Amino acid sequence: GVDGVLRDPILTMYKDGTIVGFNDSWGRNAAQVSAAGAAAGAFQLLSPTSADAALTALHVSGAYSAQISGSGGASGIALAEVYDTTPSGSYTTTMPRLTNISARTQVGTGSNVLIVGFVVSGTATEKVLVRGIGRGLEKFGVSGVLANPQLRLFASNGAVLATNDGWGGDSSLAAVFTQVGAFALDAASSDSALVATLPPGAYTVQISGANGSTGVVLAEVYEVK
Repeated sequence: GVDGVLRDPILTMYKDGTIVGFNDSWGRNAAQVSAAGAAAGAFQLLSPTSADAALTALHVSGAYSAQISGSGGASGIALAEVYDTTPSGSYTTTMPRLTNISARTQVGTGSNVLIVGFVVSGTATEKVLVRGIGRGLEKFGVSGVLANPQLRLFASNGAVLATNDGWGGDSSLAAVFTQVGAFALDAASSDSALVATLPPGAYTVQISGANGSTGVVLAEVYEVK
């Protein structure tokens, strides 16, 4: 039921500025993508002939980014997903795993707010740090940022679990930033952040602008150990 979608997304993965993965049609890797998606619980893509993009890869520890663009400069709504496909029960303490995901995009109003989903698996609770950053991006040269991002954390049933519309320089939050390796925020900024301890399940983070404002924002979710 989503309108205005990006008809032909192009997926490019980077590490340290170098392209380490590329796909513009998942049907070229249909067998691998279908098997990995089924193992991870991803919803099935409709047809190998669709223009949706997907790839599977085995990477060493480090920071990566995935960029979604439109073929021929096209624009529209796209969903970017990252799944850890390591089989359940096979983890070791030295094995790489996902510890942080983030998404940067232009936030609009209504259906064009930023929506980020994540899943906590296993049987124990998971402590997470969630941030919505606008002004904090300016020091990295990003312009047109969302001045006052409002952050809401939802459970899968739609219940609002936590909200924040300004972290206010909270010292306990600053300590968590340092613990997980997140970059520091200006104590006087209106950027948002919260910490929550969650049972296994699916969750959604929504970031919108105060009073219907728009701009570029970065959404982050960190595992807190």
